[in-house]
Amino acid sequence: MKATKPSNNSQKSFRVPNSLLQGLTTTTTTQLNKLGVFPTTTLLGLMSLVDAKRPEREVRVKISTILEIIEVSKTVTQIVERKWTTAEGETRQKQYKAKRYSPKHTKMVNDALLELHDQTVVVYRKGEKRGVKVENRTVHVLDMFGYYYGYNGHDVDVDDLPEGREKVNVGTQKRPVWRIRRCDKDREQDERPAGVLFRLNKELAEEITGSKQTISYTLVAKRVFGMLKEIRNDPAKVRLVLLTLRQCNSKFVRRLRKLIRELGWDPSHPQRALAALRKALDDMQEKELITRYEIDEPGDRLRITHNKEWHKQS
Repeated sequence: MKATKPSNNSQKSFRVPNSLLQGLTTTTTTQLNKLGVFPTTTLLGLMSLVDAKRPEREVRVKISTILEIIEVSKTVTQIVERKWTTAEGETRQKQYKAKRYSPKHTKMVNDALLELHDQTVVVYRKGEKRGVKVENRTVHVLDMFGYYYGYNGHDVDVDDLPEGREKVNVGTQKRPVWRIRRCDKDREQDERPAGVLFRLNKELAEEITGSKQTISYTLVAKRVFGMLKEIRNDPAKVRLVLLTLRQCNSKFVRRLRKLIRELGWDPSHPQRALAALRKALDDMQEKELITRYEIDEPGDRLRITHNKEWHKQS
């Protein structure tokens, strides 16, 4: 299957399959709603790279591009040395400081990608006629994930490596992911890949194109990454944001106690959980993601009015 370049980064929004958002915000057999904040944000970063017109195609991307999309800051300063020869044949040299991503964040993305490669999701389908039951299927989020390597402008075949290098499985036995390791006499060291490649599950790709009988997709504004960065230490609040983005109607109602439990706040301390929920809603209102909300404790209901134009606003 032909590879595609990451989708146009100038777009203000991107499409996310609704089955993914459903799984991230409700309890299912796959426990996708237990996914950590960083892997969740990385997953959304991958969705922003998928071509909405050809979502079934393989995507190749650098790790640094993913980190840039999900708004991880460059925190490590390094000294870069540059040499060049002038027209007169003189050799010039200059040193300057440059920022790069910390090895910690690079490792976090690699770990998140491996976790996502093994993650499953329930895909929902609609019946052709009202009342027709459709069997929902459990599938892997990614049909394929791996690393690619390049030397002298050419791709490297992990099954045909030069002497002194070997391929190592960093995935599972059922779903292997191959990396290249340099084997010297004194030490072993992983080679730095040129980037990663992935392909979205076929049925999730069909949701992105809005195919018949799928539950379609949600348009998510890219500025959501800035919001998620601010609340990265509060997984329940992240899920509440995603739940709100998922809604088709501007107004929606949820059972209060069930929502608190599914989003991850502690239902055994109801007042503490309600205070956290109220603070999260106030913050979302301040950022204009929602316009109003009502917490009805006696009636066990939460009513929210969602700003449906949020993905269009800058």
